Amino acid sequence: MRSIRRFCRRLSWLQLIVLVSGAVVVGLNVLKFRQNNEARDRDRAKPVFEVHHLETEKPRIPTAKRVDSRPTKWIRVTQQAAPAPKRDKSLDSLHISIKTGLVYHQSRLSVLLETWFNDAPEQTYFITDTNDETLQQKTGDHLIVSKCGSSHSRASLCCKAEQEFEVFYQRKENKRWFCHVDDDTYLNVPELLKMLSKYDSSIDYYIGKSSIGRPLDISLVGKALPEGAVHKPFWFATGGAGYCISRSLLDRMESHIRNGGFVSICDSIRLPDDVAVGFLSECILGTTLTQLSVLHSHLEMQSRVHKSDVKSQITFSYGKLGTWDTLIPIDGPFSQEKDPTRFKSFYCLLHPKVPWCPPYTENLL
Repeated sequence: MRSIRRFCRRLSWLQLIVLVSGAVVVGLNVLKFRQNNEARDRDRAKPVFEVHHLETEKPRIPTAKRVDSRPTKWIRVTQQAAPAPKRDKSLDSLHISIKTGLVYHQSRLSVLLETWFNDAPEQTYFITDTNDETLQQKTGDHLIVSKCGSSHSRASLCCKAEQEFEVFYQRKENKRWFCHVDDDTYLNVPELLKMLSKYDSSIDYYIGKSSIGRPLDISLVGKALPEGAVHKPFWFATGGAGYCISRSLLDRMESHIRNGGFVSICDSIRLPDDVAVGFLSECILGTTLTQLSVLHSHLEMQSRVHKSDVKSQITFSYGKLGTWDTLIPIDGPFSQEKDPTRFKSFYCLLHPKVPWCPPYTENLL
């Protein structure tokens, strides 16, 4: 203290004032610096968010996004409930047809109505030989009763097939594809739509899968060749695996099919309806079958499909090939006793949230 007093006595009043003023300025700067640091620390303790609203045709729920790695503290953003998912417009362009008979209403159609029919109820029609009020109600009045016979003869099958096409032509507005499957076929509708999206319906397409290893060469000895037909080997899609025909080709087929035309073709070649469709497409109209390996019938060993590829297949069937059962290669969730066709198990694999499906179905493969 004495040294400070001596130092101050030696200074003039002016020098002392300058010295004190400098000390005050330094003190104020230090205080301001400390205040800035405290404010910065407070800001760092607060999480910062940016709320983005996406500019789309329909409003979406805004999302909260943190812009730095500071401590997490989520905020609530209120918004109206999200709109219901859009209807798949490609489904509206599809017409699905199944021919059946009274004898199969319960044994075959019941499992279809429980499973894949629910993926396309408005697009699927059943052609039968006998009225069934219960089935009519379950199908939403999509059970079409024909005047065809109830047997499994060529005449009855071709009659019902012609009726299948007739139903399409009566409802063809805005339809781009006609797809046929048998009443013992599982149709994976989402995969069907995905496949059809790769083809232009304004071009002639006849899509399916043959059950024979080479084109069919029929003998026309004693048979009257239909007008405009060319005698040559041709491919045909087996009805059990299903087939699809584009609108362009359907329009060209119309005059050959309606008013008894299709039955006449069947009678000319004396072969079943699925063979007659191939004959009409290739030998009369010049459109060859486009074959796909993702279509399956009971005429092949479906167990050869790798389990990792099962979900991407479009059709499956069931039955026997010789002494062997040919079924969808899937384990559970239902036993074969409870689900002999394996259609329920496959449906649950594709739709695990269906109430009657056992839990953890999606983990089967």
